[in-house]
Amino acid sequence: LFARYTGTTSVSPPPLRKTPDNLLAASRGGFDNIAQSLTLGNTWVLSSSAVNALRVAWNDTNIHRLHEGFFSAPEVGIRTYSFLDDYTVLNVTGGFNLGSAVQTEARYDTTTLQVGDDVTIVRGNHQLSFGANVARWASFTTANVRAMGNFSINGQTTGLGLADFLLGEVSQYVQANPNFLDMTQWYAGVYANDTWRAGSRLTLNYGLRWEPFFPQQIVNGFIYNFDIDRFRAGARSQVFRNAPAGLVYPGDDAFVGGQSGMNRQWDNFAPRIGAAWDVTGDGRTSLRLGYGLGYDFVTAQYHLNTSVAPPWGTDVRVQATSLDDPFSAYPGGNPFPLVFDADAAFPPRGQYLAIDPDQENTRKQNWNVVVERQIGRDMAVSASYIGNYTDRLWNMK
Repeated sequence: LFARYTGTTSVSPPPLRKTPDNLLAASRGGFDNIAQSLTLGNTWVLSSSAVNALRVAWNDTNIHRLHEGFFSAPEVGIRTYSFLDDYTVLNVTGGFNLGSAVQTEARYDTTTLQVGDDVTIVRGNHQLSFGANVARWASFTTANVRAMGNFSINGQTTGLGLADFLLGEVSQYVQANPNFLDMTQWYAGVYANDTWRAGSRLTLNYGLRWEPFFPQQIVNGFIYNFDIDRFRAGARSQVFRNAPAGLVYPGDDAFVGGQSGMNRQWDNFAPRIGAAWDVTGDGRTSLRLGYGLGYDFVTAQYHLNTSVAPPWGTDVRVQATSLDDPFSAYPGGNPFPLVFDADAAFPPRGQYLAIDPDQENTRKQNWNVVVERQIGRDMAVSASYIGNYTDRLWNMK
């Protein structure tokens, strides 16, 4: 019976806090992080030929990124809106950088709970193993990467970044709502395996694992999907009436998977087999071969960019605009801040990332053949063939 706890902290204040008179130091932020893990285990010797191992694990990482404030764009007369009242991001090619989009106030909190149980039993020439693993993780993210508006000045008007800055010529202005991701996901795996000593010269190992796929659930509903048939028919969402044709959201009849936009997959079976053969019977030549298939699943932050699409994130990009009024030529004017009701606005040129509801999990197959021969008392030679094949890699459309 054992228990183990580990806690790690990391703290670093923003440089601007130490040098408040140097605004260039605002391009770097600070952090106040803590990571904790707790593992509990109990191993039972059930008999002289049977052992049961139970493991429980909890992990939590809390990443807090912080910045030291100075002023926002509206404070200095720029006609825009900032979700941060004390921060500005402005990059001038060949000149200076003020602030940094990825160094602002943000939190990334991920918690995982996992329970696994494994049983090993010896019966004659067989060593049988079977077990199960169940896990659940939750990830909450809030950040302000583009919430204050990001100005880029590259000198496209005069050829000099600093000259364009003095003239107020902005090459690109990017703004979005604060980005959120609030997700949970379940995992389950069950396996059975047998190592069989089939004879004095041959040992076989074979097993099967079942890993059904339970898609990520986006708790706050910041998720959508795209149906090409609805798009061709001009069908629109009833949840967000101004959404482009073909997009569906939780609450629409065509949306599947609760708050995931994906269907569960029950047929993820992963077989594996291996063999070891003493070719000559004298223990000097061996032939070993194996094959295995396994599945991979995406990370907890896979939908981070999905959740910043319109109407929640509304990543708006304005090209060749003015520093004093970046939305002066934008259709409808400044769209911020936004309201997320049924009549929420969907600005033009919005960016969307949609997943096929029946997208199969990434799959990887491995196989190998190894021949080894002992020569004399202190030399051995070997030849190996190792292959792998990966398919069903995820992408978005």
